[in-house]
Amino acid sequence: MKLVENCSVLQPMRSHGKASMSYSDSSLCSLCLGQAMTFHFSYENVPLLFSGLTINTPGEMAGAFVAVFFLAMFYEGLKIARECLLRKSQVSIRYNSMPVPGPNGTILMETHKTVG
Repeated sequence: MKLVENCSVLQPMRSHGKASMSYSDSSLCSLCLGQAMTFHFSYENVPLLFSGLTINTPGEMAGAFVAVFFLAMFYEGLKIARECLLRKSQVSIRYNSMPVPGPNGTILMETHKTVG
């Protein structure tokens, strides 16, 4: 595959004393990191996730698609399970106050902690 020759980058430019942003072509583009940002439908020598994991046949590509899909579903399931466990581990504490008769006809406030 051919690398992108002209990388358009948003660079600040000054015109008539005012700062403005405009697109300009640059041969030394800091955003072009060696890979073209395009789709391709090749299945030969395609690295997947790691440099040692290379796909060479359409069957391997289909299998890799299914495996990555199920890995993503498993990851999302772990996130949901973590949230459920976090909610179960949190305990709500309520404080209830009630008047109680005290000595010499006075009224005292008694506070009870309720866990639930």
